[in-house]
Amino acid sequence: MMVIGKRFPGTCHYSLDVDELGRIQQLKNKLYIDMGMSKNEASDRAVMINFFTSLYEPSTWSMDFRGVHTDVHPHTWFRAPGCLEGHAMAENIMEHISKELRIDPLAVRLINMREDSPMKDILPEFLEQCDFQERRQHISMFNKNNRWRKRGIAFVPMGYPIQTTYRYAVLVAVYAIDGSVSVCHGGIEMGQGINTKMAQLAARTLGIPVNTVKIESANTLVNANVTFTSSSQTTDAIGRLVIEACNTILERIKTVQEELTGASWSEVVKIAYERNISLVSFVTDMDKDRISYNVWGAACAEVEIDVLTGDFLLRRVDIHEDVGESLNPAIDIGQIEGAFVMGLGYWLQEKIIHHPDTGEILTNRTWNYKPPVATDIPVDFRVTFMKKQNLPTGIVGAKGTGEPAIAMSIVAIFALRNAIESSRDDAGLEPCFVTMGAPTTKEDILLLSGTQSCQFQL
Repeated sequence: MMVIGKRFPGTCHYSLDVDELGRIQQLKNKLYIDMGMSKNEASDRAVMINFFTSLYEPSTWSMDFRGVHTDVHPHTWFRAPGCLEGHAMAENIMEHISKELRIDPLAVRLINMREDSPMKDILPEFLEQCDFQERRQHISMFNKNNRWRKRGIAFVPMGYPIQTTYRYAVLVAVYAIDGSVSVCHGGIEMGQGINTKMAQLAARTLGIPVNTVKIESANTLVNANVTFTSSSQTTDAIGRLVIEACNTILERIKTVQEELTGASWSEVVKIAYERNISLVSFVTDMDKDRISYNVWGAACAEVEIDVLTGDFLLRRVDIHEDVGESLNPAIDIGQIEGAFVMGLGYWLQEKIIHHPDTGEILTNRTWNYKPPVATDIPVDFRVTFMKKQNLPTGIVGAKGTGEPAIAMSIVAIFALRNAIESSRDDAGLEPCFVTMGAPTTKEDILLLSGTQSCQFQL
């Protein structure tokens, strides 16, 4: 932790003009990104702007993006780099408009969305599905009857553009001795399930049991000149190549299959081998068209805070995500849950403190740096897949799930703000839009709640 780079810190300063309905007439956003003492990885300006404007009509928006150097270690990429920050900035602005104009946050978002956005239909349906309005009324009643514990609820929509932009290679080999299959691809398995999904795709294409397919370790001989695994697009890019390689082999052995009607896979493969038919296929995507689509989603979070200590509880989280036709629902649910909880750590717990003179990281162990653990997972955690829609998708109708859900974790901050505002009202503070950064820790919640010793009266 002392030497490895962290996610790029940043701060944005915006000014905007809106009409009486909350529609943005002009928005100027100035963003400063902390590169650290030197430029380690590029903080991708294009990615951040793309996600800042992914849901809303940006024709009157402008962004001034500046990288700055500070006296701390260089920073680096982390799950959904730029995507999480760009999405959070836009959603925070929508929350700010709603607060200042006292307009329902749903109305503000809908009126600023792109005209052709499917989210205009998805979001209202999701809020009805999770009983948002009814729960908001119950929370309002709870807050009226409780001075020292407050609840809040909020939601966020998400539009997450995915495009295959990198270069990969795949080798598929069928073994004549028993019909088993080996697949070697240039993607890196890091827990996102790419190896499982590639085995599924190979088995599905060849029409054989999945347990006859083995995924080999990636190596620089077979997978020379491939690029990195990132951006939730590697499964799409490599999956297409696995299917193509398998289809190439099927085309070669087609005449054998037609001759041996009813023969098993292993029998067909043996005869093909005896006829000197190649059972190995190697393909790359150097000349392939890019796959491009959006992952749509929405999340709703309900929290409860203790305004005397700043402690909080995530009572319930609903996530509704567009996964297309899931290749593996168990993996996809795990990725959605895991990405969201990882985002909770970023927004609520994992605070980096530097020495004011040397820049040295002081929060360098779990005694003072707190990533999420089992007790930080929402008490009631609900993940649902959207019904299939007539929208662009990736391979065999599926969509990427590794990163999108982390962008929706900002909803926890909005729900906390909702609870904090109730506490501040009871404390007699002037209504305002409460500024909350990453992370907003228990200490921050206590300080923002407006609790003072003079209020402790029997």
